Amino acid sequence: MAVALQRLAMAIVLAALPARATVYYVDNVGGSDTNNGTSTTTAWQHCPGDPAATGTAASTTIGADTIYFKGGVTYLLSSSKGIQVSYPPYTHGSIGASFSSGDKIGWGAGMAVIDGNGIATHWFQVSGETNVTFVGLDLQNTVNQDGNAALYFWNSSSNLVTGCWIHDAGTNVTSSPGVDCVEFSGPNGAGYNVITNCILWRSGQKLIETTGGCNNNIVVNNVCHDSDDHAICISTAGNIVCGNIITNVAIGHIMVAPFRDPVYGIKLSSDSAVSPNCSSNLVYNNLIAHCMAGINIEDVGSNNMVANYIFNNTVADCGYNTVNPDGLLIFNVTASGTHIDDLVMNNIFCGEQSDGGWGYPLIRLTSGVAANGLGRDNIIAYNFWGTPTANATAMVYVSATQTPSFVSFADSGSTSPDFRFANPVFGSGNSFVTNSQIFNIDPQFVSYPSDLTLASGSPCAGTGTNLSAYFTTDIRGTTRTIWSMGAYETPSSAALAPPSALRVVGAN
Repeated sequence: MAVALQRLAMAIVLAALPARATVYYVDNVGGSDTNNGTSTTTAWQHCPGDPAATGTAASTTIGADTIYFKGGVTYLLSSSKGIQVSYPPYTHGSIGASFSSGDKIGWGAGMAVIDGNGIATHWFQVSGETNVTFVGLDLQNTVNQDGNAALYFWNSSSNLVTGCWIHDAGTNVTSSPGVDCVEFSGPNGAGYNVITNCILWRSGQKLIETTGGCNNNIVVNNVCHDSDDHAICISTAGNIVCGNIITNVAIGHIMVAPFRDPVYGIKLSSDSAVSPNCSSNLVYNNLIAHCMAGINIEDVGSNNMVANYIFNNTVADCGYNTVNPDGLLIFNVTASGTHIDDLVMNNIFCGEQSDGGWGYPLIRLTSGVAANGLGRDNIIAYNFWGTPTANATAMVYVSATQTPSFVSFADSGSTSPDFRFANPVFGSGNSFVTNSQIFNIDPQFVSYPSDLTLASGSPCAGTGTNLSAYFTTDIRGTTRTIWSMGAYETPSSAALAPPSALRVVGAN
């Protein structure tokens, strides 16, 4: 993989976006569908694709056009399906519309709000389209009826979601399946979608999901918080997930009572029935804090999880589960699939709980199938395992049809255990690399858990391995020179502040 791969992929998506033609305006309070929609004084009341649209708004064909929703105005949806972005009135092929908040051009004050109004299951549903963009919108308040996402991309490629607030999807959900905030899905070669610089919170299911055959998507620099299911769930191939801040996942009863179990900050999952290929994903520079569990790599079908790379993430203040010990890193094979060539390197897994939770185990390895077990040629190396304070126990939980699958021995100079894949039944060439891990000392965060940057004397500073073949910067964009563990390179000056506070406020 090339250096700064996510920037290259995003550039490809942006380069494919067509030049915009006509600009249209929508004011749900002051507009009229009999207007021509081409100026702020002749704005439509409804957006084309909304079943409530009439007159010119309903009959206008939309291609590579821009539609502005007036800033500060709440657009109340009145149809269960929300706004349908598909033909008609939208054209097919490489031509896609742009939906943006009017405050970007000085029309109205504040973000434009698209409100499901306790009626709609979707804000927008994009079907079979490419090059559709959503910019700076506040999307809120859908209901749970059909289990699909509130912002739903089906068989659609090269779409962009940026600078949006996306929240309260499936507000009436009481049990599964619930709805995602954003989902990229579809079996017919769809993919190459980007979601970036968005804030997502409160969903009856995932906040962001890729599924079906929708591959090669980019999930970068988003803030995800307060959901009852996984924050980011990747079930397809070739995706890049980096620079995201994830917090408060399945902590307390947010929408669903009782909440789902288990639930992860980031989950990579292969399912033979829905998403048969979850391979070649690059997950790095993410910050996961105050969640029920950290990162899960799981095959739930008869497929291989091949060459997934988990690099330089900080997983801290996680592990809130007293029933099933899900932990901070989970390898899980529940059917006849295998894990092959997965790499877990340069991460910080830190499980002490600021709110008095359990926080164990640090790593869980589970297999329900003796023939394939935990796969082969997986490497876990150059990671920190432990708590922010000394003298805690690093715990490994192994559950399999044949045990033990690991050999325990003393790490050099420490009484803490190190572990190596040992039983051939569970694959060959797997390694929990000896003498590259750090156990059970203070990682010396600047201020745990509110600021997880590393102090200059941190044992995690400069003790990772060079991964510049995959990326070269940390979560802030700072160039990595000494290759510290975790999402942050050691600060070179006090001016380097961490991105947003962990406990995201702004909206409840």
